[in-house]
Amino acid sequence: MSTYNKICVSEDQAKNTGFRKPDCLESLLTLPIISKQFAFATVAAFETVATWKAAIVAKNLVPLFDIYEVADGSTEDTFFESGNFKKRTIKGADILTGEMYLSVCAYETLKSYEDNDEYLELFEFNEDADYSGVYDTDGVRVRGRRIKSLTVERKRATKEKVPFVTVEIIFEDKDEILNTVLTKSDLVKDDLDGIYDLELVEEAGNSATSIKFTAVSHCAGGTLVTNLVTADIDLLDLTGTTHAHAFVAADANGVYELTGVDFLTGFTVVGTGVIEQVDINYEIPEALSITVT
Repeated sequence: MSTYNKICVSEDQAKNTGFRKPDCLESLLTLPIISKQFAFATVAAFETVATWKAAIVAKNLVPLFDIYEVADGSTEDTFFESGNFKKRTIKGADILTGEMYLSVCAYETLKSYEDNDEYLELFEFNEDADYSGVYDTDGVRVRGRRIKSLTVERKRATKEKVPFVTVEIIFEDKDEILNTVLTKSDLVKDDLDGIYDLELVEEAGNSATSIKFTAVSHCAGGTLVTNLVTADIDLLDLTGTTHAHAFVAADANGVYELTGVDFLTGFTVVGTGVIEQVDINYEIPEALSITVT
């Protein structure tokens, strides 16, 4: 087993004990990043901002939500002992607990990863901008620590507290920590924003030659997104085939327009994938079915 610890610069002397610097310890977890069994090709890639951003756009990595009141719920090994005989009977578990302060719809999103059998590993980003994963079996690639379970439960507001979500993460093998890759780079928390859903909302009065709609971000609805371009959406006919149209950018009220001919009720406006913008990424998860009058 081996470790890489850039904040101590210890990778070449991992077995020595001459580490006196106070910043050799990782700081408190602030953002769990769940992984679709994704591995960075090298430590250098793990320290490259563009590689992180590309993995998020590809949905190989999903930044969850800020976590607070982080606590260690780990258990110790259990042993059977008789005389000078000792054998471990139950291996202890590495358990992380915390709280997230989320709306109902954000809770719904988080809940979708609870029993997901694809996102089974976790990277940790900490409050001092240090972050960690573990070496893969080849000793070169860097992946997230494997998790056995992610459990989330929403608690209602009380006189003393706002609504919150309890989170419990049980790691598959507590000894994976011995393969830790702990580092700092140009990566900052702002680089780890997740993908925002966009809802397309139909405007009244669509016709055979004109379809109008708005794009609203955030789960509760309310923020108009006015900078979509023609490559971000498509128009499909009743068979699911692309229908010829021209795209008109959003007007002062945030209303987009598609113009053309032979538009019919049941045509759908769809997104073409993750919409990458300078500081934010969007996706249109649900098609908008059009009514022509």
